[in-house]
Amino acid sequence: MSNQRQKVVCVSLAAFAAVCLPATAATRDKANNQDNLNLSSSWLVSAPGSSDIAQWTNTVTGANATLLGADRSWLGIKIVNPGGAVSIAGTNTLTLGGGVDMTLATQNLTLGCGLT
Repeated sequence: MSNQRQKVVCVSLAAFAAVCLPATAATRDKANNQDNLNLSSSWLVSAPGSSDIAQWTNTVTGANATLLGADRSWLGIKIVNPGGAVSIAGTNTLTLGGGVDMTLATQNLTLGCGLT
């Protein structure tokens, strides 16, 4: 393949990757409170969005039962090592693009809200 043709292929692949590959997800850690999950006060930095992972760690020192508060869309949920079981309830719908990661979980997760 000629050098010119190789450059065109590389540029085309780079442009394709830039358009098709998702940006790296931010992980948003849950704050130690029972505020509705749609509120920024429920999170250490900011509420997760559709390209973020909502994570419960040992910053949550006990069982955490909270309401979704509004329809939300997250990339995923990750339960690591909170101080107690995690329960998300409410009449709203949670849309997850990537799913639930419980591989390091030390507590259970109960979803009592709509889920897609």
